[in-house]
Amino acid sequence: MELTLDYDTGYGIWKGNLNLTPETNSSYEVGFDVETTYWHLDVDYFHSVYKNKIESDYVNNTFFNADRAVTSAGFEFGTSFSLGSYLGWDFDVDPYLKGTYF
Repeated sequence: MELTLDYDTGYGIWKGNLNLTPETNSSYEVGFDVETTYWHLDVDYFHSVYKNKIESDYVNNTFFNADRAVTSAGFEFGTSFSLGSYLGWDFDVDPYLKGTYF
């Protein structure tokens, strides 16, 4: 989708913005994994900073660059259990749980 041109979404006409600058992003992620015979746990921290982030103006149906840096940060976690191995089956079934906290 080209954000500098006008286009019809079927729900209304969005007006392009010729003054948009490309958004940029700097990100990093750190974490760790822990494994035992049957359990697996992973925890990660992520941090992203967007500059010139392109945002939507739903009142005027157009786009604009945010005038401030936009930060997104949080934690991701996951855990699983090797049920098949635990029960001595010839195949493995791994129930898991995953989540993100901003």
